[in-house]
Amino acid sequence: NGDGTATAVASFSENTTGGLRNVDLTFSSGSPLVVSTTISIMQGVNPALKTGWWLVTDVNDLEAGDKIIIAATGLDYAISTATNTNNRKSTAITRNGGALENVSESVQQYALEIDANGLYSFKGTLGTDANKYIYAASSSSNYMKVTSTLDDNGKFTIEIDSEGAATIIAQGANTRNVMQYNNKSTSSPAFYCTNGSFGAVCLYKYFE
Repeated sequence: NGDGTATAVASFSENTTGGLRNVDLTFSSGSPLVVSTTISIMQGVNPALKTGWWLVTDVNDLEAGDKIIIAATGLDYAISTATNTNNRKSTAITRNGGALENVSESVQQYALEIDANGLYSFKGTLGTDANKYIYAASSSSNYMKVTSTLDDNGKFTIEIDSEGAATIIAQGANTRNVMQYNNKSTSSPAFYCTNGSFGAVCLYKYFE
């Protein structure tokens, strides 16, 4: 402009995945065009505009009644609707940025409950685990079972870092109480409650 300042106009491409997207920057000073360029930036979707399954990166985003998928951090596995006796089986998922795509009926969905003390419980909604809570089932073995009767072994504290890795710890008497994914065995990829020696889990929340 006449005072020596320039104007920059930014035009963003649609953001549907929370991943990289393009922004067109046009710089001008008065009438003549100075420069126009396109760069890629990383920007998450406004939570108010989200739809579908999204990675939770702040525990304060969790609310009672949320639909939740429990997955392995950084890996393409989530808890399955298929069952094991002593742990929860895994099934494949497709991640795209901070979102899950094409979630199949083989992926277990949990109804999140929060009690008066701020402890979280996960109630299955699909398959034979429907209406059952996952819980830490042992102090000597890495068992994560399901039960229709909720006690403190099925009530968890949750901490989530900015990358979405969740520390989920049961508050009952059983001391193998950290919800994790077995990242040490390709022959037995499943979810357990452990002493903290396996891989971290993460949570995906469904946005209507």
